[in-house]
Amino acid sequence: MSIARVGLWFSLIWLAQSVWAKPVDMAQVVEVMPLVGAMAYLEDASATLSAEQALHASGWADLAQREKKNGVTESAFWLRLRLHNSGDFPLTRWLAAGSTLTQNVMFFQFDSRGHLLRHVQAGYHFPLTNRPVNSGMYSLLDVALAPNETQTVLIRLQTNNTLILSAQLWEPLAYREYELNKKISDMMLISMAFTVGLFLFLAGGARRDWILLSVGGWLLCYVLYEFVFFGYAYQHFFSGGNAWLLLRPTTFAMLAIMFFIVFMYFALQLDQHPVLKNVMHGAFVAFGAIPFVMLFDAHLAVRLANVFTMLFLLVGPVLIISFWRRRARYTAALLLASLSAAVFMGQRLLYLLGLLPYSLPQVDWVNFASVSLIGLLMLLGFTQRIAASYREKIVIQDQLIFEQAQKQSELEAAVQQRTRALHKALIDADEANRAKSYFLAKVSHDLKSPLTSILGYSQQISAFQHAEVARKSSIIYKSARRLLALVSDLIDYATGERDLDALHPKPTYALDFFNSVAQEAQALAKINQNRFVFTQQGHLPKVLLMDTKRLHQVLINVLSNACKFTHQGEVRFVLLADLTAQGRCELQIRIEDNGCGIEAEQLSHIFEPFTKYNQTISPEGIGLGLAIAKQWLDAMNATIVVDSEQGKGTQVCIKLSLALVEEDSLSLQELVIEHHDLPWFDGQGKRVWLIEDSALILQLLDSELRELNMEVVTLSDGQQALALIAQTTQAPDLIVTDFHLPSADGQQILQAARARWPTLAVVLISAAWHESEQQTALMPFSAHLLKPIDLVDFRLTLAGLLKLALIHPTPPVHHSNGDALVLRSQQAPWQASWTQTLRKTLSEQQKQALCQLISLNAVTDIMDWACALKADNPTLNTALDELIALARNSDLNALQTLATELE
Repeated sequence: MSIARVGLWFSLIWLAQSVWAKPVDMAQVVEVMPLVGAMAYLEDASATLSAEQALHASGWADLAQREKKNGVTESAFWLRLRLHNSGDFPLTRWLAAGSTLTQNVMFFQFDSRGHLLRHVQAGYHFPLTNRPVNSGMYSLLDVALAPNETQTVLIRLQTNNTLILSAQLWEPLAYREYELNKKISDMMLISMAFTVGLFLFLAGGARRDWILLSVGGWLLCYVLYEFVFFGYAYQHFFSGGNAWLLLRPTTFAMLAIMFFIVFMYFALQLDQHPVLKNVMHGAFVAFGAIPFVMLFDAHLAVRLANVFTMLFLLVGPVLIISFWRRRARYTAALLLASLSAAVFMGQRLLYLLGLLPYSLPQVDWVNFASVSLIGLLMLLGFTQRIAASYREKIVIQDQLIFEQAQKQSELEAAVQQRTRALHKALIDADEANRAKSYFLAKVSHDLKSPLTSILGYSQQISAFQHAEVARKSSIIYKSARRLLALVSDLIDYATGERDLDALHPKPTYALDFFNSVAQEAQALAKINQNRFVFTQQGHLPKVLLMDTKRLHQVLINVLSNACKFTHQGEVRFVLLADLTAQGRCELQIRIEDNGCGIEAEQLSHIFEPFTKYNQTISPEGIGLGLAIAKQWLDAMNATIVVDSEQGKGTQVCIKLSLALVEEDSLSLQELVIEHHDLPWFDGQGKRVWLIEDSALILQLLDSELRELNMEVVTLSDGQQALALIAQTTQAPDLIVTDFHLPSADGQQILQAARARWPTLAVVLISAAWHESEQQTALMPFSAHLLKPIDLVDFRLTLAGLLKLALIHPTPPVHHSNGDALVLRSQQAPWQASWTQTLRKTLSEQQKQALCQLISLNAVTDIMDWACALKADNPTLNTALDELIALARNSDLNALQTLATELE
């Protein structure tokens, strides 16, 4: 076959096809022209035909003889349209095809000879910018024809949603006017529905009203459905193209119906009907499953959604009408709104399924009026429910007020009766409280008086210069003070003035505290002829923040057990300190003994109260020591672990974390060891340099030295001290220095001083022994005093180094009285009569207060009263010191004599 014959054959086929439909004259389009009757259609079941194959394929049919809808189908459909310009001028018209839900739209333009001129892709599957005409509502093709020109346009339509075979030819300005009016009406509709829906949804959530909440959610989902259905979501949010956007109208429609089901469930009280209750539950689950089906088969999901929705729109109104009488109160307007909505949604569904005739899209004022009516009915229903709820609350409040008035009268009668009973009980309680106060006062006196005597005698004994006597008296003094503090706590707790379980941490010299514990433990160890060893490892800070009373109680309880259950053995007290980067000190305290040990089955019960694990060896005690220790360690966030083997000994390990604090945070009473009688000497003419970075300690020692008539130069910086040593020409008689100082330490000051004055005495005052011992090999200090400062040792050390004679202001005089040793104070020759000073200086009110305390034998209160008075009256220091001495020695006869003289 020749080429000419082939061309002739194709031309005949093209001419035969071209007469199938009459061309549409574009010159006759004023605003818009429907093209349903002017087009032919072809179904491509495999969706694989090209434009040329579709153009020359057989099977084209007139679109006017077929329904405009094809439901949900996987086929692709082709529309064929011939356009002609009969005018004298070039014309441009816009060809709109499909609907707002069409996913894939393709336009193919052919000339009169059948040659492809143009190929345009449109639909939601492609970006909006690819379209020749920017519109999110329809897929548009701009067709421009010259005078007497004819073109053939093929339109390919394919979607996962309901397929609409329709097209219109628009005059461009008319289309833009239609689009603007459509957007205005839709936005008014959507904004009104959104406002009403959001208001009802929030109001229902705030009031916990499921009816209002479901109605609001239903209306909000409808708004989202309309927003996607009319193409606004694609135009404003997904203009880049999104195939899944077609699934969202169905998803929002299913959510709206699910809220509709919840509304009907509560508004019609279907929970009271077992069969319908299960049916509604099943319908809720079925509609909720459809969005998940879309993930696997979109066509099936849309078909199911259409079928289920149609069934629901048929059954729902029937249920509303059938159960109208059984409805919940104040829901009539909302149910009318739901009926209107069912009619509205049914009309929309019939249109999508092709069961209603197609009409040219215009501004649907009927649609706008329907949705407005639904919104007004919903607001009316909300108003009815709120007003009814308010009326019900008023009735309930009136009833509650009436009941409350009745209960109030009954309560007043009961209160009057109870008041009389309480008045009598208060009188009895007041008498009991006075008896309790009297008893506690007596107990306080009976317990504190002997302890005060012990404190006084131990201080007087410590004035002896014998080192061993002073050391033992110091142990007695510290133990008595701790016992006095415990007694005071118990008395305060009994009177309700103190929490017995509270911790009271305070800055404390660490080494002094553990040394005092070790001294007490050493005395306990000697009872059973045990050897006691105290070792300290690691860098122990100067000052730690701890509750010394409770920690002392814990350690002594554990150490006393170790000493008690060990005979002629060894007790070890090991202290390991480790500093952390967080500014804390991690302490590990191990107490080891080689005594009898503890049986394995009893080891897990040793922290239980009243548990004694070996009564044959040590029957004394009631078994509370370790229980109390565990209680206080728990309060300190510390741990205690006991490891023991019977016959080989016991090891107790305590771990606790303590905070580091500066030395300046110490209170005055923590800086010194208090003594009543201090040795005195005249330091007239002696020059002392005092170097200390703690302002409080510097002030304390400066005052102490000036009281001894010395000339004092105070320095707080090591570099200043080195500069003064280098510049001064006259050597001081003595240097007292701390070890850790800013810019330079005590060892450097010692070396600089000895370099200029080799025989100069330099005294080190520090908080740890190793600060001098580690430097002994280099150059020893003349003396080393440990903080807290013992003023007796301080004065004795200075007197010895300066070679000054001691003068005691109240020398001890010994009088034998049976088996007791009584120490009394005698006035020094230079001291005036202190009783006359008190009688002349004290006011009448102060004299009465002192006499009242003496009559109650409240020796500790007398001491507190005198100490407080000393702060305000420095001229009475000598007389008040004598008064404190009498109270501390519990010299009741002398106190009674003083009271007689004051009266």
